[in-house]
Amino acid sequence: MKLAPITVFMFRDSEGFASAISEALYPNPSSSFTRQEDPFQLSLESYGIKDHKASGNVIHYVDNHSIYKV
Repeated sequence: MKLAPITVFMFRDSEGFASAISEALYPNPSSSFTRQEDPFQLSLESYGIKDHKASGNVIHYVDNHSIYKV
């Protein structure tokens, strides 16, 4: 998984606060950044948790040279 030098981590909460923030974050239309969203799903079996997985979305902001910024 690629990560930018600046990383913002938000947990999904029952009130949907983190989702509302992440959905509202879009680059300025005049910037060269584009938004890319990648879903992930990770096994927790190595931690002894067999019936659940960690899952979510990674949202990237990439410049016009395909360099991950945020």
